[in-house]
Amino acid sequence: QVATHAAMLAPLWVCTRLRLWSYAVVGMATLLTSILYHLCEVGEAVACYGAHQGPVLGMTCGQWHRLDNVFAILSLQMLSLHLARPPPALAEPLRWAALAVTTWAQEAGPWRISHTIVPI
Repeated sequence: QVATHAAMLAPLWVCTRLRLWSYAVVGMATLLTSILYHLCEVGEAVACYGAHQGPVLGMTCGQWHRLDNVFAILSLQMLSLHLARPPPALAEPLRWAALAVTTWAQEAGPWRISHTIVPI
């Protein structure tokens, strides 16, 4: 887990150096929600073996997983938008639309494959 999460630090550094703030924010949120989801997942596994472990920051493993899905999908969308290079006037509305569609899809049916594939 440490190696996969540490791999996100270099892209975050590049985004901040290039002043790509929306990408940096989505990347940081992806990193944090992933860490918290996996921390909660381990905590729940420990709870299965007799140790009492409550929610992490008030959220269950399933809630962290859903939020992790949202930001993982947003990361792929931001990468796609960056590579597509839309006109600047269109880029910001596309980012907000991506956020809205992804959030709705993951809240409506986080375990439906179509609600993951369509936003990507």
